[in-house]
Amino acid sequence: MKKLFQFSILFLIAIIASSQDYSEKDSLQNLISKEKKVNEIIGLYNEFAWAIIDNEPALAKEYLKKSITMAKSVRDFENLANAYNKMGIIEKLSGNYNKALEYYNLALESLDNTDDESERGMVYNNMGNVYKSKGDYAKALDYLLKALKVAEKINENESIADALLNIGLLYDDLGKDSLAMQNLQKSLDIAKNLNNKMQIARAMQNMANIYSDGDELSKKKALEYYFKALDINIEISVLSGQATCLNNIGAVYYDLGDWKKAEEYYLKSFKIKEQLGDRRGKAIISENLAFVEQQKKNYKKAGEFLNYSMIMADSISDAKFKIELMLSVAENYFYMGDYKSASKMQTVLFNYKDSIFNSEMTGQISEMQTKYETEKKEAQIQKKNLELEKKDVENRNQRIIIYSVIAGLALLVLLLLIVFKMFRDKKIANAILSQQKEEITAQRDEIEAQRNLAAEQRDLISEQKQEITDSIHYAFRIQSAIIPEISVLNNVVADSFIFHVPRDIVSGDFYWIGEQDHKIIILAADCTGHGVPGAFMSMLGIAFLNEIVSKENITSPAEILNELRNKIVKALKQQGKSGEQKDGMDISVITIDPTHNHLQFSGANNPLYLIRNNDLVEIKGDKMPVAIHDKMESFVNHEMSINKGDNIYIFTDGFADQFGGPQGKKFKYKPFKELLVKNTHLPLTGQQALLKETFVNWKGTLDQVDDVLVIGVRI
Repeated sequence: MKKLFQFSILFLIAIIASSQDYSEKDSLQNLISKEKKVNEIIGLYNEFAWAIIDNEPALAKEYLKKSITMAKSVRDFENLANAYNKMGIIEKLSGNYNKALEYYNLALESLDNTDDESERGMVYNNMGNVYKSKGDYAKALDYLLKALKVAEKINENESIADALLNIGLLYDDLGKDSLAMQNLQKSLDIAKNLNNKMQIARAMQNMANIYSDGDELSKKKALEYYFKALDINIEISVLSGQATCLNNIGAVYYDLGDWKKAEEYYLKSFKIKEQLGDRRGKAIISENLAFVEQQKKNYKKAGEFLNYSMIMADSISDAKFKIELMLSVAENYFYMGDYKSASKMQTVLFNYKDSIFNSEMTGQISEMQTKYETEKKEAQIQKKNLELEKKDVENRNQRIIIYSVIAGLALLVLLLLIVFKMFRDKKIANAILSQQKEEITAQRDEIEAQRNLAAEQRDLISEQKQEITDSIHYAFRIQSAIIPEISVLNNVVADSFIFHVPRDIVSGDFYWIGEQDHKIIILAADCTGHGVPGAFMSMLGIAFLNEIVSKENITSPAEILNELRNKIVKALKQQGKSGEQKDGMDISVITIDPTHNHLQFSGANNPLYLIRNNDLVEIKGDKMPVAIHDKMESFVNHEMSINKGDNIYIFTDGFADQFGGPQGKKFKYKPFKELLVKNTHLPLTGQQALLKETFVNWKGTLDQVDDVLVIGVRI
């Protein structure tokens, strides 16, 4: 639970920016005051703006505006393009992506009047970065490859290194770590050959970002790269680079469980971001500090940091980041035990997503309607074109008749009548044709407008769908953080497995493992619903189970289910009224006492399978869920002795209910039992692999219908 800054670069920064100190700033001001030539003054304005762009962006913007005005007046297209490019960089750094693209396009228009391919490559690179920030990876890659092609054509090694680095960052965003590393390593090699410290720092920092997602050894490798990049950024006085390194170092220490160091580096990064006026950066670091406070159980302080992040997100109108923050706020309320506020925040988030889904559905309907109307009107146009051709043929035939009649003087009177009639018919036909042409033109314009509208709606749906997917991935990280690692079960029961396959990104099935009074408690649960709703129910269940077992010292499966049901009913305010939503859980719970070879079991709609000497014994659970129900009796506690070599299984209904096979039918419980008995001699890890293979082969190309969870334990 952290956020890294990715050091995506703007091409020109590698050449001049941030490496210039204030003595150079003073020298440029002196040169400007002494220079008399207009073109030279424009160039000095651009250089001066670049020297201060990292620390004084507002002042840099004023000098660039002067440069643009002067360059236009003397038609200095090279300096004009350079000024537009730098203005685009300032807008990009401020998060104004559409404004940045406007300036970059103006730069390209100016470059059409020059032979400056180097500047063109820089603009292509910067446009690629903006499209990457907007999430349009296809356009981003197109412009970055254009930049690389230009750099290779003019043999500019620094520009080649910058383009390769940005392409590496794009592949990193797409989750293609191998391609990302290849491009970043190429960029680093070129930078080392050129002794370009800025470029070396950028490449090392972004390679560290990829290492930070690996195991503990990889994270230590990431720290090594981050500290080297930090030293270089300090040496060349690049504040934004220092802030990025400090935040990412804090994020790695967070992953390693060193909250104190994580907090120390986050605060250092925040101080620099505040100095730079970077609102998005402050919002991200504030959320990271909230995560640290959560680890220290200081949920109130975490809430303060999250509220500050929410204010910053609103100020930059970042809907995607705001959705992530809403999930973090809801999680913090869960940790505080404020389930009412958590539920309220959850409702706000769901309503927001529902509005997006409604927008998507409206767009799809509109697109289908537009397609229908377009096809209909195209058919009408084709029909009218055929009628026009037919009319044209008829007119030609009529003219032939007229000429023939004129040739026959004996039929002069008849000819005059025919000519008069033809003239009148032709006039009417021409009027009809003129009207039809006007209708065709109007219909063609209307079709074009509808096509443009359909394209805009399609693009909007794509963007909103991506934001929803990103939010669900973030919810997955939250759920993964609170569900115990599978290794926890292996630590308490050496020969065991957990086979867990969510239907969606997040799961409504969850498991829980705990130890209390030398007893091992294992639970498999199936919550109402799939996806995000099911995931929130699972988080609620885990929070209650931690309280029931760890704080209230309850180890009896039946008592655990009774107490969990009471808390669920109370938290969800269930009263058993007609039509009321009956959210709840189906659960199997076992408590193993290894000291006395004793097992306890209780189930809510779900059973337990015990296999001993190739014989399967099924112990059924009570026919009622952990929720409000017509039947609200106490759950039955089953007790039995266990022997070495006994295999015990608890599970949800996802495996047996999966459709598949040659006839597309459910797998069902009888074949499931036979599968377990037939392979009971295998080690538990082998059984897990067999279950996975069987499930995948049975499902085939059909969709998964439910979350799947099977837990196996060998005594």
